[in-house]
Amino acid sequence: MVCKSSKSLCQNLSHLIFVFFLFSMFASCSDSIDITTPENTAKSFWRALQKKDIDAAVKFYLTVAEANQTFGPQVAGKWGERLNREIRQLQNEHIPDVENGKWDKFEIEDSEYEYGHKMVEANIYFNKNGNTHRLGLAIVNIEDKVWKITDVD
Repeated sequence: MVCKSSKSLCQNLSHLIFVFFLFSMFASCSDSIDITTPENTAKSFWRALQKKDIDAAVKFYLTVAEANQTFGPQVAGKWGERLNREIRQLQNEHIPDVENGKWDKFEIEDSEYEYGHKMVEANIYFNKNGNTHRLGLAIVNIEDKVWKITDVD
């Protein structure tokens, strides 16, 4: 009798774990990071800003390791300092700027090549308190279907 009860308990526990796994998998899908195009990168970045999630927003920025691999050590060294400044701006300026804003549109302003890699200058236009605002982005293509932010203003 004890064996049957234990087996049933184990099955119920396994079922609960499986349901929890599915729930957490689907919950994280809605917050997924999509960096396959400049617009997808911008939209995913926007969602992180709206949630005031600095850790998530930082994931959209080019890392020092990626800068080193993509552009070389000279650029990566300068990028480290700039990245720290960008992260401070995220918390102090960009998150408060977009708070309660509603996404309006995304436009690529200009495309160019930086150190042999395609870069776009783009804008997120959003409405806040009845006024249109702009968040400028520089987004660089570091490999096939991988676009990372290098500047936000």
